[in-house]
Amino acid sequence: MPTTQELIQLTDQCVLCGLCLPHCPTYQVSQNEAESPRGRISLVKAYAAGQLEPDRALQAHLASCTNCLKCQTVCPAKVSYEQIIDGARNLQSASKPLARRILQALSTQLMTHAYGHKLLRLIASSLRLLPTAFHTSIARSTRWVSLLKKIRPAKHHPTGRYRTVRLEHDTQLNTLGVFPGCSGELFDQTTLASIQGILSTLGYQSELPKRILCCGALDQHNGHLTKAQQRLQRSVNHFRQQTQINEQLTWLTFASGCSRQLQQHAQAVQTIDIMTWLTKHHYLDNAQWKGTQQRVLVHTPCSINATDRQAMLTLLEQIPNCNIEFFNDGLNCCGAGGMQLLTPQTVNLQLLERKCAYIQDTMPDVIVSPNIGCSLHLQTGLEQAGLAVEVIHPVTFIYRQLVIG
Repeated sequence: MPTTQELIQLTDQCVLCGLCLPHCPTYQVSQNEAESPRGRISLVKAYAAGQLEPDRALQAHLASCTNCLKCQTVCPAKVSYEQIIDGARNLQSASKPLARRILQALSTQLMTHAYGHKLLRLIASSLRLLPTAFHTSIARSTRWVSLLKKIRPAKHHPTGRYRTVRLEHDTQLNTLGVFPGCSGELFDQTTLASIQGILSTLGYQSELPKRILCCGALDQHNGHLTKAQQRLQRSVNHFRQQTQINEQLTWLTFASGCSRQLQQHAQAVQTIDIMTWLTKHHYLDNAQWKGTQQRVLVHTPCSINATDRQAMLTLLEQIPNCNIEFFNDGLNCCGAGGMQLLTPQTVNLQLLERKCAYIQDTMPDVIVSPNIGCSLHLQTGLEQAGLAVEVIHPVTFIYRQLVIG
């Protein structure tokens, strides 16, 4: 993690040209300089130099950044904005109110620990016993309650229990690792089942980690850089152990946030997004499709790279008569990045409201997004707006459209 002096040196690289401003989602909706990369860098520099107190306003401006990194991509000076924002969050984490620090630490611990998952499932089951009107009303005012409603009991999906899909080539049984991250088995079992179903059909056994593994992104973007590195290293160690058992083992990811984190910080292990893997090996080129007249609104998360994005579109375009549409709202972010899914700031909710307003105007049949955080964020916003539009992973939509054997 950068020291205070190193943080100041990183901020000195910014020439304050402002070319990043049109690409920053929080600046787009707020038109507030403090909600821009240039503004945040200036705030961080003053704070690191001891010229600014870590008050609530500073904490809110640092917290609201979604880590979309569009600014870093377009920056002519190649400023390492990710290091600056994560380093600043780490620096000011000790100054947060004790209650907030405990809540944030508890949130990440619940998401990344087996006992935390059990507790969340227990609470979710208890909520479902309450009258619908009651938990719907409190879900609208409490982000965690809204998320808990989406948790389902743990399921095990042994290979072979899925519907089969008719393909025109034979396959040979092999094993692939599937990395669900800390939230996949908790919030995204439908996607997991779809992936395992496709792999089973292709003749692959799918292997899930026997314990909850985390890429460390939640802690990193919350400023807990040491804890983030520890979680990432545990995942890397697990990958290496399994590779020693099976040298050919490849790990598939399906959440773009996890994919980006592993690709950037764990290059020593072999991971690849499920959609890129399918297109790279042309596994579905000869598949038989049902075809659909549905209007599919594609959400492309800020964390997805160009290769994975193209793979997603390639697979969707293979589905006959599928009407693919994209958000045309001038925004490149839904507001869920970093820790904003769990503790959104006002500007993050404004981003979500803009997305939901666009959805209400266009009313697609289904929305696909390859990031679980974005999906949950959109689902929460749609529920609060009273809009019944399904949000699923592209792999789930693709699996539904394959011909059943």
